[in-house]
Amino acid sequence: MPLSLLCLFCFPLLLTAAANAQTPGVPSSHLDHLHRGVNIGRFSDKGLENDPCCKTKADVAVIQSMGFDHVRIIVKPKSMADFSKPITAIGGQSLLDLDSIVQNFVDAKVGVILAITLDSTKDEFPDIKDKLGNDKSTFDDYFGDFWKCFASRYSTHSDLVFFETLNEPDLDDTTWSRLQEKLVTKIRDGAAQNTIIATGAHGIINGLLGLDPLPDENVIYSFHYYEPYSFTNQGETWAPGYLKLLTKGSVTYPYQSLDSAQNAATQIKDLTDHLSAMHDMMLATKDRITNDINEVAKWKQKNGVTVICDEFGAIITTNLKDRENWTRDVREELEDKNIGMGWTFWDYNSSNFGLLPLQAGADLVSALGVNPPPAPH
Repeated sequence: MPLSLLCLFCFPLLLTAAANAQTPGVPSSHLDHLHRGVNIGRFSDKGLENDPCCKTKADVAVIQSMGFDHVRIIVKPKSMADFSKPITAIGGQSLLDLDSIVQNFVDAKVGVILAITLDSTKDEFPDIKDKLGNDKSTFDDYFGDFWKCFASRYSTHSDLVFFETLNEPDLDDTTWSRLQEKLVTKIRDGAAQNTIIATGAHGIINGLLGLDPLPDENVIYSFHYYEPYSFTNQGETWAPGYLKLLTKGSVTYPYQSLDSAQNAATQIKDLTDHLSAMHDMMLATKDRITNDINEVAKWKQKNGVTVICDEFGAIITTNLKDRENWTRDVREELEDKNIGMGWTFWDYNSSNFGLLPLQAGADLVSALGVNPPPAPH
């Protein structure tokens, strides 16, 4: 779609526009596509960065055969619009490539969550922390303009395409709540009937529990779950803090003993970090997972809303059997008959959290309660 085409005249993808009337609540036909899903990576100009094997109809067929009813794509929007001014149109090759991926899943009746991310990198939005949520900045308005155009483009199949306001918003509760309400209004302007996925600050449980439900009823609320981080992210190298100092397989699940935790924390010299790591490792128990999910269930029941955990997973540097046990425990807690939350595993085929690489194996697939992929021909 050419950039010069005004959003007002942008027909949604797949030919026909959504109806104007908004359906109260979340339709059951939408929820039918959000039981068990898998994240298939971050999308940018280079395509799917994490999971490049999810683009073709054959790829979609494999994902569907495993028992996944939806996928989640984190979308980097930088090249789709000029965020330095009011946005009346979106376009470019990156958007056309995303169209193709979404179309393949929609054709197969597999749900697609499109979650926008605003990365704070030199290649994306280097000064976003100074702009997003800042009352003196116009960026929030431009971001809302983008969302209206983006939602309009994918609005036709309202039972299959879901819009997530922002992946892990790095804002305080009050600022994010105010901004998210504005974004939901803009999304609804572009897509009358699609279900919107809202989240709390930082995308974590604490942020969700501090969130007041939005006035829009056709909204599902999400959270991400990686607790305890000392286990699920042990040995990772991309974030500041002590996690990179925990060697491969050193943090166990469930927690075994004080000696094992102290041995895992040997390389952490900073005393504050050491204490934090010890506390976190000692909470690597099924009881902790049960309690965390129960707190979300209480919030869900109190507010009469639907909740999904659209990210959970553990890095491949964990002990494989521990990884399987943690995955199974989280999945079973989410699916408990008294809780009944949908989920989206992180992730499908990346080198660090992937379900399919050789480091994972059939037992991890079994822990998720899905089918193994078909054997390659």
